[in-house]
Parts: sequence; C-alpha cells; structure tokens
Amino acid sequence: MNDRLVGILSDGEFHSGVELGELLGVTRTAVWKHVSQLATYGLKVEKVKGKGYRLEHPLHLLDESRLRDALEGRWKDKLREFNVAHSVGSTNVELLKSSRDLPVGLYDILLAERQTAGRGRRGRVWVSPFAQNIYMSVAVRLPGGFSVLNGLSLAIGAAVADAINTVCNIEVSLKWPNDVWYSERKLAGLLLEVQGEQEGPVHVVVGLGVNVLMQPEAGRGIDQPWTALNDVCEAGVDRNQLCVALIDSVLLCLESYKSKGFLGLKGLWDKYDLLKGRQVMVSSGNECWSGEYLGVSDEGYALVRGEDGGLRSLAGGEITVRPVS
Repeated sequence: MNDRLVGILSDGEFHSGVELGELLGVTRTAVWKHVSQLATYGLKVEKVKGKGYRLEHPLHLLDESRLRDALEGRWKDKLREFNVAHSVGSTNVELLKSSRDLPVGLYDILLAERQTAGRGRRGRVWVSPFAQNIYMSVAVRLPGGFSVLNGLSLAIGAAVADAINTVCNIEVSLKWPNDVWYSERKLAGLLLEVQGEQEGPVHVVVGLGVNVLMQPEAGRGIDQPWTALNDVCEAGVDRNQLCVALIDSVLLCLESYKSKGFLGLKGLWDKYDLLKGRQVMVSSGNECWSGEYLGVSDEGYALVRGEDGGLRSLAGGEITVRPVS
C-alpha cells in the first residue's frame, strides 16, 4: 500500500484525501495513517487544507519496465531474474538467498529504492536514503573455484567507474581496491560476497552503491569525504539511464572476466587509478607503514614500495590504503 502511495505522490503535486482513498481503495482515515508512515522512508509530506497532500520534493523513481526494456536486447538470454523493490534490508542479503540455485551463465539482478540495513566493506553501514541513490546487486555463478576471484572486485570497480564517466562525463578515479572517487571524495563503492566450495563453482553477489541525489542531511553520519553525482554532473542525472549503463558495463565486465580474468581488464583499471605514484599509508591489523603506491599487478594486488625500499604485494580485503598527499 505504501509503495502505491509513494508512486502517486511522486509527481510532487497535491492529491486530495478523497482522490487518494479512491485510488488506494481505503477510507480517508486510512489515507492519513498511510501518509504518516511515509516518514519511515525519510519522506516529508505537506498537508494543506483544501488541497490535500504532496511530497516536499518530487521523486524520480526507478522504472522497472523501462529498465527491463532497455536491457532486453543485449541481455535477454542472460537475465534470469530482474526486480526493483521499494525497500529491502540489503540487496546483497536478499539476492544471496534468492539466487542460490542460479545456473552458471545466467544473472539475477535486484535494485531497491532504499535499504534499511545497507552494508559496505569491513562491516561499515552503507547510508541508503529512499529514491536518492542507486542500490544494486548482481548475482553470478563462476566456474573454477575461489582462485578465479583474484582481481574480480577491481575489474568490476573499473567497469563502474567507466559507466559513470560515460554517462556523466566527469573525471572519476579508483582508489584501490574498488572505491570510485571524484575529486578525492567517495562517489560509489562495492561489496562482493561469495559462497561455494574451494574447487567448485562459486556463487558471487556484487553489491553496488552509487551516490546520485544524496542530500547533506542524509549523509551526515558518513565517516569519510563523499560526494554525489547530482552535485558534480552539470546536466543532472537520470537514475534509470545510469542504472542501464551500470548494469550493461558490469555484465560486460563479468563476461570478459570469465574468459580473460583481471588481466583482460587491467588496462581499464589503470586508466582510472587514483593513487599511482603517490605516497600512501597502509594499515593491516596492528601494522601501519608508509610507502609509494606503484599501481596494481596483473593479478590485481596493490604494489607498494616501503620506505626501506622493499616492494610488497597487497591482497584486497586485508589492508586499507589511504592517500597521504
């Protein structure tokens, strides 16, 4: 019911209680109760006597039919499930459960207008306000066991950066292993979760969050510099168009990765590498040291020359790299 109400009010125009009641098939009293519940979405509703209800700001919701039609030509035979939800706890958690039986060669995709329990890497919370950003997960089953995963998160990060650059025509960059930045501020991030056996096919869910329309008050609790596309893209951003570009780029990346691994996409990563040639701080567990970041290896490891002159190869998920200058 609340999803339908959001859809009606998304135009930002006034709608009377009578009109809403007729459209929703409920009483005017019930309309008021449902309108009050929209506060849980983080939405502010104005009520004006004689006019009715309207959202403080219009919403540009994700259009599942438009998205499906746009993807139909290239990916019709590859998409098993494609869904857009108004609200989920976490797109990754939902897709990990629903795609357990996904065959090799096919993809399941879930988008949501908001997450109530969005997650980032290393247990961080991913702030997920309603209808402001993109929250997407893609499920795939890869043959070859866990060894095929080396460099996967970097490859997908490069694909995401390339899609954003193409749609918005801005100079984005990558901070190892897979954060997308603009002007030294985080714009998008990835969370890969894996299930399976050491030697058998691995079930991978790629979670992607992109800040698109996020307002300062929504991101007040984020503990690092961040920005949103609407603040840096002169032409504005159509979230539906960006979703299509992201899905297309990520699926093309996964198709390439199956045959060529990270090496086939390393050139794309190098194109957007933010830290190459800069001094960095590396932290891993209780260890913290500084050195010069030299880029990534053919396997996707970060290469850092320490102050002692020794070259170290760093695996994703084990360390944190932050720019010093």
